[in-house]
Amino acid sequence: MARNTIDQQHALYDSVIATVATTLTITGVEENLETHYIGARYYSDAVGTPVTPGAGTVVIEALDEATNQWTATAAGLDSTDVTDKQSYVGNVIGVRAIPTGITTATHWQLFSSSNL
Repeated sequence: MARNTIDQQHALYDSVIATVATTLTITGVEENLETHYIGARYYSDAVGTPVTPGAGTVVIEALDEATNQWTATAAGLDSTDVTDKQSYVGNVIGVRAIPTGITTATHWQLFSSSNL
C-alpha cells in the first residue's frame, strides 16, 4: 500500500495492483480523517495500462475504528463507470474492496482519498 500525505488534513492511499479476482485491502488509514472517497482503477495488464471494464461490481467496506468491524458502504461501485466512487464518513482504519464479475480488465487497484 502506498500512502501519500498531502498535509495533516488530507491523505491518499493506493493498494497494490492485483488481478480482478483479488479482494483488495488498504490498512493504516488515519483514523482522525473522517471523510473518505473510495474508488478503483482498472487495467488491461499488471503494469497499469488503463481500461474500462465491460461488466462487474465492487462491494466497498470500511473498517470502523471504534467497533473494529467491516461495514459496507451504501452502494457498491459499478466497474463500467471508471469515475464511480463511494463516500464514507467516520473514523476508519482500513478500506476493503470485493470484486464480482469484472470483465475486460485483468487487473485493478483500490484507492482512497481521506480528509477532515
